[in-house]
Amino acid sequence: VRNGIPLDDFYSVRSSSHDGSDPNNLRVIYHGRLAPQKQLSHIIDAVHLSGLSGTSCAVQFVGDGPEESKLRERAMAVGIAVDFTGWTADVAAALDSSDVMVLTSRYEGFGTSLVEAMAAGLAVCTYDAPSGPREIAGNGRFGIVAYEHSPRVVSQVLALLHADRQVLVHFRQEAVLRSADFAEESMLEGYRSMISAAASRTRRR
Repeated sequence: VRNGIPLDDFYSVRSSSHDGSDPNNLRVIYHGRLAPQKQLSHIIDAVHLSGLSGTSCAVQFVGDGPEESKLRERAMAVGIAVDFTGWTADVAAALDSSDVMVLTSRYEGFGTSLVEAMAAGLAVCTYDAPSGPREIAGNGRFGIVAYEHSPRVVSQVLALLHADRQVLVHFRQEAVLRSADFAEESMLEGYRSMISAAASRTRRR
């Protein structure tokens, strides 16, 4: 049984802004620690390589950490405007104004931020990091998995999501469906099934 994640706040922010109706702007977000293992310069480089910039792509990093100054320098060096929001208690509100969550971690303990983004109705693109992200994305069914840890690969994903809004909407819809598997109610249902099965075996003895 998976540990359940409280997702009600993220489900409640889903709005018409997630219908993929703006063909001119792809809103990219990362939320979490700005830490070395997150390889967040890959997101900046991916946007640069995609050719999406300015009014065609908005990039937001929600969180704080030791890499912030380096990331600001990298963004300035390649000419990509990144909104460094800092830590916020209301991550759901930040996700509500975004289209796609990108996770470029070398490794993850699980990938809670990915599930939260999916619950909020965002498409997700994640590196195939050990433990969590590939399973969460259903090996590519519910989110896009980059098996090669490369900004070039992510740039191609971003360019596709910008060019083909049907693909973006598809992965948004799949993301919401998948997030329910990690919600607290799914955990409780799993435990109820286990208890019921154990009680049934005891009665048959």
